[in-house]
This record gives sequence, structure tokens and C-alpha cells, in this order.
Amino acid sequence: GMGVAGTFPPIAAGQPFTAAPGMIKDLSERGFYEDGKIAVGPVKQHIDIVRNGIPGTAMPAFKSQLSALDIAAVITYERNDFGNHTGEAVQPADVNDAAAGK
Repeated sequence: GMGVAGTFPPIAAGQPFTAAPGMIKDLSERGFYEDGKIAVGPVKQHIDIVRNGIPGTAMPAFKSQLSALDIAAVITYERNDFGNHTGEAVQPADVNDAAAGK
């Protein structure tokens, strides 16, 4: 969960991260970067990142590799471990709604 500087953002709460401006801009626009640290941003954006990746970075898209159930489980884990304690449980329906643009 600590990430790799400049390549893979950490998912551990409050860990510092620096990278190319394009990556930082994309993360910041999605609500996942604040004051040099990765933040737990909005669930919809988190689903979008896991489903569609981040173009131009090492973050791949998983929508063709993982089911909605698997994506929901991964996101729930990321949001509630590594020092992140949101208490949120993402459901497969949330992932399917995001895929449908809801």
C-alpha cells in the first residue's frame, strides 16, 4: 500500500506522493490528491479509476479482467485498510451503475 514514488500512488492513508504533473493533475481532478498526499476520494471516482485505469500511467483498466463483484471487493478493501477507515462497503450494483453512467 505504500506505492512507488513517481509511478504508483500509495493507497495507505496520508502517505506522501510525487509524480509527473499529468498524473498529479488527473488524481487531483478525481479528488484523490491533496497537499502532496493521496486522499480517499469520492467512491464514484474510485470505481472509475479501478475500472478504467489512468491513461498515460501504469494504472491499468480492470473492467475487462474483473467482475463487478471483484471490483467492489477491491475498492472496499482499499477504502478500509492501509490506514483508511471510511466504513464504506462498495456493492457490485455501485460498479454496474458506474459502468452504465449512473
